[in-house]
Amino acid sequence: RLARLLDEIGHLLEGLGRFIVDFWREDPHFLSLSLGQYFSLIMILISVIVILKLYTSEFTKIIGKTY
Repeated sequence: RLARLLDEIGHLLEGLGRFIVDFWREDPHFLSLSLGQYFSLIMILISVIVILKLYTSEFTKIIGKTY
C-alpha cells in the first residue's frame, strides 16, 4: 500500500510541476490556461481522488477524528 501511495503522490507532484512549467511556455491559451494545464489539472484531480479514496481510513487514524 505504501508503494501505491508513493506512486499517487508522484502523479500529483508531476501534475503540479507540469501545471507550473506551462506558465512559462508560449502556447495558445483558452480561458487563460493551455491545453497542457488542463491535462495537468485532470491528472491532479484524479490523483487526489485516488489518494483520498484509498487512504481515508489511514488519514483519520493519524488525525484521530472521524466524520
